[in-house]
Amino acid sequence: MEKVIAKKDALLDIEKAIRAKNHTRTVALCDEVMATSKANATELLRIKTSTLMTMGKFDLAKQIFEQILAKRDIPWAKTGLGKVAFHAGDMDTARQLFREVIKENSAYLEAHDWLAKSYETTGDLGEAQRVLARCAELSPNSVIRQKSLGEIAHKRGDLDAAESAFRKTIKLGEFSVHKTPVAYLGLAKICSDKENPIEALQILKSVHKEFDGAETKLHAKVVEGMVHRKSGDFVSAGKISKEVAALVMTDQNHLAPGVMLEAAQLFLETGNKEAAESLAQTVVKNNHENANLLAQVNELYSQAGLQDEGQKIVEKSRQEVVDANNRGVTLAKEGKLDEAIQLLRDARAMLPNNKRIMINLANVAVISMRKNGRSDNLIQVARECLERVAKLDPQEKWCGQFQVALEAIPQ
Repeated sequence: MEKVIAKKDALLDIEKAIRAKNHTRTVALCDEVMATSKANATELLRIKTSTLMTMGKFDLAKQIFEQILAKRDIPWAKTGLGKVAFHAGDMDTARQLFREVIKENSAYLEAHDWLAKSYETTGDLGEAQRVLARCAELSPNSVIRQKSLGEIAHKRGDLDAAESAFRKTIKLGEFSVHKTPVAYLGLAKICSDKENPIEALQILKSVHKEFDGAETKLHAKVVEGMVHRKSGDFVSAGKISKEVAALVMTDQNHLAPGVMLEAAQLFLETGNKEAAESLAQTVVKNNHENANLLAQVNELYSQAGLQDEGQKIVEKSRQEVVDANNRGVTLAKEGKLDEAIQLLRDARAMLPNNKRIMINLANVAVISMRKNGRSDNLIQVARECLERVAKLDPQEKWCGQFQVALEAIPQ
């Protein structure tokens, strides 16, 4: 009985460590439990490898996956090995592994999801859609997979497939925790593209009724403006454009890049170049290393016949962030850690969604504490940065590594 109680306590400690995002402790506790008992070994290995991946320790996770697979062909371990290859940018190996899992166990849906993600990452949206369509057939009642299929199909311009997937998403998600405005907004855009503005506007009314988030309501307003613009109602489009401009200018740093780009498109199409430029600058400055988003900004201006202007906005905004980051790094290298931290904190206040600024700030905070001792303020700043980056990009490898460095700072 004492052993059973001890085992339950150990598993409870692991759960607490996971919730606290104490990755180092999570891994250590998994090792402790597995050293004393073989019970739940598979689940503990899954937790350990997942945590190692979160920490950015892909090589260690890879070793464990390979050790497991050397004894037995297990789908989750082979899929994990595929994820390691994916994060290393080796898409050929990743796809080969995901395909092997699917061939051996077609019902293992996570392999389908990652295979689709690998194709989307390299821009092969046709293959991504094909994989997701197969996945949706295997799991027809999955709200999340129907939504993903709708989004990919919409990106490809396959309006019929996108419409079908979004309608299924809405129906399946009506009473689900996975109910999402993405499907409603996507369906409204498709109805507009299919020259059915009446239904599009009805769907957008449903968005305001069914969802409370300020960003969702703003996004619905943006789409409504575009619906009016496409249907030839320029007066209504212009009116909504002014309403949206007044709203986004107060807090544009906290809007999703996609929403800002759609709003910028509405502004350009209704003659509000100043508001469009402000949003474009914010998108670039918060995402200056994201080639895909920078290309979208350039494409937005090209479609508006303002290609040169768009390129200037992108390059000027990107360079401003690069210069600020470089100044912070230079100060840190010169040992001027307090100055570097203050500069990067100021930059973060201006650009709260810029991953590189937050990662550099967390790094300099760690360096400072290694030299000068633990600081509760710097611990909090670094954790806030890492949590925000992880939310923006769950696959950012530096988050896990700096989290480990933070946990190693002596009390």
